[in-house]
Amino acid sequence: MSGSVVNAGPDRVRRRRRGRALAAALAVTALVAGALLAGPPTDGQPLDPRSTAPDGLRGLVEVAGSMGAQVDISADLPSDTSVHLFIAQDGLDDDTRDEVTAWVRQGGVLVVSDPASPLHGLEPVGQPVSDLVGPRARTPDCGLTALASVGEVSHAGWVGFEAGDDDVACFAGTENPWLVARPTGEGTLIALGSPAPLLNRSLDRDDNAVLAAALLFPGADARLQILPPGEAPPADVAIEELLPDRLPAALAVAALAVLLALLAIGRRTGRPVEERLPPTVPSAELARSVGDLFQRAGRREGAAARLRGQARDDVGRVLGSRLGPEDLARQIHHRLGTDPDVARRALVDLPMADDDELVGVAEAVEQVRRDLTTTGSSLTPERSATATPRSPDT
Repeated sequence: MSGSVVNAGPDRVRRRRRGRALAAALAVTALVAGALLAGPPTDGQPLDPRSTAPDGLRGLVEVAGSMGAQVDISADLPSDTSVHLFIAQDGLDDDTRDEVTAWVRQGGVLVVSDPASPLHGLEPVGQPVSDLVGPRARTPDCGLTALASVGEVSHAGWVGFEAGDDDVACFAGTENPWLVARPTGEGTLIALGSPAPLLNRSLDRDDNAVLAAALLFPGADARLQILPPGEAPPADVAIEELLPDRLPAALAVAALAVLLALLAIGRRTGRPVEERLPPTVPSAELARSVGDLFQRAGRREGAAARLRGQARDDVGRVLGSRLGPEDLARQIHHRLGTDPDVARRALVDLPMADDDELVGVAEAVEQVRRDLTTTGSSLTPERSATATPRSPDT
């Protein structure tokens, strides 16, 4: 057999092993991407100042305490207007909102990070599509004195507001402002487009902690009260708040997996090997049909000659020999194992006595074709080029 046929088994084994290795690598990559998207186990309700989860606010409380501020986590509204009040999620009823607004008018400072809260009455507008795939930094670029020490703030989902003429708009960039400070009576109401930079997962980025200190606990003796989230969900949740911060990393891992898969599939392990394919033998249906026509016309010799002529052409093409009918018959007997009587009946122009012998010729031609198809592919080019027939006794 040819070298290409001998190596076909090991090649299939190598391809199978390579496919299994690629499948294992893709499975590991999927697990890594899933772990990145899932993140660490959560502990607590989102926006809860007692939660250590990535979407909690425990980090904000600890930073405030480390700077000497007094932090109170309570659902009871403050009476002292020197306290800074922070509402991350507005789950209040109308009566409570009226009380909060009255407290601000008396001189209190309220920071609301719920873009849909009725407390500030601002209309939220869309955010850039680029924010959906990862954090992006902005600078305040406004005249708010409290933000003088704040440089860049980084997070995803810069939801903006439509600010009024008397409002102080900050972090606008090229879109609508993300922070709006609105004078309310003797106090100030500060609306944030989202609580993202104040969350545990984002507080250590850029000047996010500096922003938190400037808004919520300025000074060493500052007092901060945080209203814990209620049972009511936010009125509206931006889509980027539902996406994990690890989304860019997971997408990068998935892209790398696809690249590795393409490289593995397109990788060539060695030089191209020329493989001799099995011979393509024309269908015998055409020859049989022509033979039937000759038989109907009473021309058995013509039908047999047509069948044998096409058989000799097929044998000569596969064996690479230009020999006479008798030599071709001996060649296919010794090289393909065809019965000698069948070979002579199919290739040698023997006289025809009746229709039964014509049927025998057709059957012999069919047998020769089957032998060529099943055995001809194992002949090497060197052997196929050999035109010297062997004698029966060798």
